[in-house]
Amino acid sequence: MIEGTSNLLAVDQKELLVSLLSGGPKRVFPLSLAQQRLWFLDQLVPGNPAYNVPFGLHLHGNLKLNALELSFRELIRRHEILCARFETDAGRPVQIVEDSVIEMPVIDLTGKGRARRQEEAYKIAVEEARTPFNLSTGPLLRLKLIRLSEDEHLLVCVVHHIVCDGWSLEILVRDLAVLYDQHSGGPVASLAYLPIQYGDYAKWQREWVAGDLLVSQAQYWKQKLAGAPALLHLPSDFVRPPEQTYDGASQIISIPKQLVQALADFGRKRRATLFMVMLAVFKTLLHSYTGSDDIVVGVPVAGRNSIELEDLVGFFVNTLVLRTDFSGDPQFSDLLLREREVTLDAFAHADLPFEKLVEFLNPVRSMSYGPVVQVMFSAVRATKLPKFGNLSASPYIFNSRTALFDLSMEFIEDAENQCWLRVEYATSLFGHARLAKLLDHYLTLLKGIAARPELRISSLVSLLEQDTAATPCSVQSSSYLESTSAALPAQELPDSRSAKYVGPHDPLEQILVRIWERVLGVSGIGIRDNFFDLGGHSLLAARLVSEVEKAVGCRVPLSALFRGSTIESLTEVICQGASWSPDPLVTEINAGKHGFPLFAIVQPGIDALGYAIMARHLGAEQSFYKLQAHGPSCQIDPYTIEEFRTIAREYIAGMRAIQPKGPYFLLGMCNGVHIAEQMVLELEAQGQEVGYLGVIDTYVRQYSQVRWLAYLESLLQGRRNVSRLPLAAQVSHYKQVLKHRLRRVLQRETEPINPWTKAVWPGKEFQPRRFRAPVILFKGPRQLYFMVKDNELCWGGRTRSGVEVHMVHSSHEEMLREPAVQVIAQQLKDALHRLEQRQFFARVG
Repeated sequence: MIEGTSNLLAVDQKELLVSLLSGGPKRVFPLSLAQQRLWFLDQLVPGNPAYNVPFGLHLHGNLKLNALELSFRELIRRHEILCARFETDAGRPVQIVEDSVIEMPVIDLTGKGRARRQEEAYKIAVEEARTPFNLSTGPLLRLKLIRLSEDEHLLVCVVHHIVCDGWSLEILVRDLAVLYDQHSGGPVASLAYLPIQYGDYAKWQREWVAGDLLVSQAQYWKQKLAGAPALLHLPSDFVRPPEQTYDGASQIISIPKQLVQALADFGRKRRATLFMVMLAVFKTLLHSYTGSDDIVVGVPVAGRNSIELEDLVGFFVNTLVLRTDFSGDPQFSDLLLREREVTLDAFAHADLPFEKLVEFLNPVRSMSYGPVVQVMFSAVRATKLPKFGNLSASPYIFNSRTALFDLSMEFIEDAENQCWLRVEYATSLFGHARLAKLLDHYLTLLKGIAARPELRISSLVSLLEQDTAATPCSVQSSSYLESTSAALPAQELPDSRSAKYVGPHDPLEQILVRIWERVLGVSGIGIRDNFFDLGGHSLLAARLVSEVEKAVGCRVPLSALFRGSTIESLTEVICQGASWSPDPLVTEINAGKHGFPLFAIVQPGIDALGYAIMARHLGAEQSFYKLQAHGPSCQIDPYTIEEFRTIAREYIAGMRAIQPKGPYFLLGMCNGVHIAEQMVLELEAQGQEVGYLGVIDTYVRQYSQVRWLAYLESLLQGRRNVSRLPLAAQVSHYKQVLKHRLRRVLQRETEPINPWTKAVWPGKEFQPRRFRAPVILFKGPRQLYFMVKDNELCWGGRTRSGVEVHMVHSSHEEMLREPAVQVIAQQLKDALHRLEQRQFFARVG
């Protein structure tokens, strides 16, 4: 809900503010060297959105609009660079700082459906990110507030890079949170005093670069970069255009935490940081792609070498050029020592602005690529967002689909200690498939080096060549489509579906028809036949998508089959290409016409296509939604109860946007059930009714296993895994296990080795919370031998209203496939019908 709107009209408010602020004097400063470069580039390509810096906040709670507007007003006064505009004075550029008002229009999307709201909000944010700035008129900060519901808003902010960098974004969010807390009724803000502004820094930098220290640093860099290649020639899908287009895209993959820890441990033994290890591996990847022994990569550094600059917003970031020699085919461990020396040396000479370095080097200039470096590498450690008064805030990710460099690789450690690799690339050079394979190759190298860091670089390159031979990177081309189309046999006559049969209209649809027929083992498939009606399930869906990706050379999300499970709809997804967006938190599977909706609760990163099959058996009249957040699945370390609660609260917010009041009907399997359990507890604590919790073949988490049997199973499984290794590797493994256990005994360590131990047996202090909602349990005839023998899978100890048990003659893995899913759907329909009747008679009575 937005509170505190003024009685003044918006026009009156603006005029009043302008009149109050217009009396402030103009302040004129020179440009910093980094600003001067961006200003010059803007003269060449006016309004280039590649230099827009977008960021967004997802705000949940009772938002006070006046407080947010006052906070931004004060934030802009605190960091006056946000009021700057750029003009020329006597032929040289200057920045003019003067008081100004930055508006924050509110866009109301509450009248639209949940999925439509999310889609339109993302579209608005991307359009805002791509809208150019005018440096001469300003302002160079734009704001939009998108209202999704009464207590859910998106704050969209876009700022020009000439007045802001990545470090500055953290400062802006931190200061804004403190100011909003104050203006919404909290304590008076205690922000640190800023002794200088960015204009003062720019003036000081101009004086500094005239000194002798600049000359000595410049000589160092000229010596280090003498004879370096002007361009890193990466294999590409398209001919390099005569001028940079700045059109870009990005891809991201997760890295297992154990792998990152192994690499960090390896680096620490060689007195190298994790950053140095990741950079050395990335350069090894570039070496394998280019065949060059001379690899040059740019690395951004904060550029804040004075304590007065740490809390200041502005464009401080500098670029270091790190050059590595791969000659002599060194072992990777030796290459890391080279990279360590290069990095430490570069950071010791980091004061020279990149703009001055380019001036001193005076390389041959080209409009088709950047000078000195075309490939960047960076490492980011994200911090948790601060509290905004009574609001909860989370990042809202969107971008301008631009790229400043040919290739930028980013290693990210998020606030939850999950690690990611994100690549941003120029779409004028590279296709999606090539960069997806590049990410796979980077991950392959990381795993190979973690296992055998003594390997020589040539052996690591061979490792990638073997990987490429096993799974060749296919690139989409019209010639492939044409040749495949020409080779297709004549279309077979359709079967009993002939009354509804619609044949393919173009070569792409013909290819998809043949893939579907091969995967499903069915002939005569039309472009409007439904994948699930033809016997499709999650395993077949994964195989289908894999074959489609190989054929057309672009990524096709598995969730596409949720939104439309026909060849016709899949063709649309492929043609959308980079514009495809992931599923929202709430996905509508069946719109329905009456009655209470059913919500399938799914953990992040898990295949949930079985619920699409279930929806068809529930019938089109039954409202059915899937709740699933974005993110990787947690297959290695278990979720903690607090993590389940955090996800549950996010899911509840999404669910209540669809259905504001109970009774709620929830359904889940595996970790989805444990999230749903926390949702039930949260909802009942809020005074809401939960009609039932549907549980598909899942025990409660705590104390559901017989401890000694579970330990025996762990030992047996471990032995089975180790027995598949070569004999030498088995001996090495058991030596490490023995050494580890001996160390634990000597150091008297009592904490469980396996995090699952604490999750399943949390200790005497654990007291399960009980809920009122009844449980409807669907269970298979056989359970694992180490589980507690209980007909209700231990749910009787959690619910106060009893457990209704339904036997489904299926294995656990087959529960969401035919025919088991049809049985479960029918029982759920019956239960919903009974409860709806009960509600009706309660109202009548």
